[in-house]
Amino acid sequence: MIEGKLKVKKNFLFMSFTLFLRLFTNVIIFIILARLWSVGDFGKFMYAFTLSTLFVLIVDYGFSLKLVKDISLNTEKANQLLGKSFWSKVWLSIIAVIFFLGLSKILFDDFYTFILSLILLLTAIINSFSIHFILPFRALNRFEIETKASLIHSVIFVLCMAILLFFDPSLLQTAIAFFLIRIINLGISLSFTKRFLGLFFKHIKGSWKYLISNSPFAIHLILGTLYFQIDTILIQRFLGNEEVGYYQAAMRFIIGSLTLMDALSQASLPKISRSFMSHKELINLSKSINEKAIMLGSTITLFLAYFNLEIIYFFYDVDFSESVQILWLLSIVVFLRYLTTIYGVIITVIDKQKIRALISLIALILSVLFNVIFIPIMGIKGAILSLILTSSLILLLYILISYMTIKDCLLSKKYFSILIITVFGWGLTCFNVNLEIRIIIILILSCFYLGVLLKKRTKEGYY
Repeated sequence: MIEGKLKVKKNFLFMSFTLFLRLFTNVIIFIILARLWSVGDFGKFMYAFTLSTLFVLIVDYGFSLKLVKDISLNTEKANQLLGKSFWSKVWLSIIAVIFFLGLSKILFDDFYTFILSLILLLTAIINSFSIHFILPFRALNRFEIETKASLIHSVIFVLCMAILLFFDPSLLQTAIAFFLIRIINLGISLSFTKRFLGLFFKHIKGSWKYLISNSPFAIHLILGTLYFQIDTILIQRFLGNEEVGYYQAAMRFIIGSLTLMDALSQASLPKISRSFMSHKELINLSKSINEKAIMLGSTITLFLAYFNLEIIYFFYDVDFSESVQILWLLSIVVFLRYLTTIYGVIITVIDKQKIRALISLIALILSVLFNVIFIPIMGIKGAILSLILTSSLILLLYILISYMTIKDCLLSKKYFSILIITVFGWGLTCFNVNLEIRIIIILILSCFYLGVLLKKRTKEGYY
């Protein structure tokens, strides 16, 4: 049990650093671009970028879950499974581009935005393959290899973008730069895969069958991401590019703050997949991860809520003052997402992915419905309300599924205590609390959570 937790901890650290590197290149760069461009231009670029992110979901197809789980259970077939999934992604890439071209007249009002989105879509597809080629190392508990590849990717990206930004690039020039950099990164990922796993391209047979078997994971990924990002598309259609700029300026920090959540999820999946035969170990390990997730979520949520003004003005400027309140309202979504972390992993491990996909479908339908109703009435606040409602629904359904399948909600008195602290702490932000008091509250909360973790480690005998 202790060995399993230490392994998850080690993987979590490597995965955190890997995702931090991707965060730096995929979030920080947009903050810089927002300062460089006008709010309207930034909103147009983010609209195109969001569209590319949604269409590439067809290519991603949930392989970050399915492939990692399959290789974790069949390590000797890693090369064969990677080959099948590779060819599956090739077919899916063609389908994604065809869908994009077919919907272009509905999605775009001008040719420039269409070309911008097309380049970003091709960039996203290349990046999807680049990440896919190093997924087997995650399943084989070689997280350090993925971290090394991500470090090289990030260094190349930062150096190239630093040179480009010196010349004050246009939206289209920036998109082309993204494309060229991702091609270089693709070659690096391939070199790592070839070195440790050998050639895998010959395993084309069975790729369609593998694609079909992966459909529950794909449906969950596509629908789950759609419900979280469909609001950007609807904001653009109802309110315009400038409002997208304000919304996405705040959303960058929400996405960045979910990095540790993804790290916990990805690091725990291989270990929990192997430990499922032991029900007691599954429950204990899941509860341990759940406690860490809610403490992290609580701290990050209150930090964003307390320092929303300072964050927006430090990273952007007064032109994005409307994003201050948006960040404050969105911060509660971070806590809700962290609460769902372990439940999503559990549902994947116990082969209830179809139920998870169904929940995502319900969330997407409600998200679209809520956004269409609330955005015309409340503006951006309507989109935020829709996101909070759908995130809350997913959390409740995940807890219900967990109880029905493993006979445990993975909840404790400590869980509810943290929930009360977070709600009360977030409620204090409604009042005009000065900066010094906000800093003191965050420090006390962080020390309290750290003390809880240290006490738990000492009690379990591996501190």
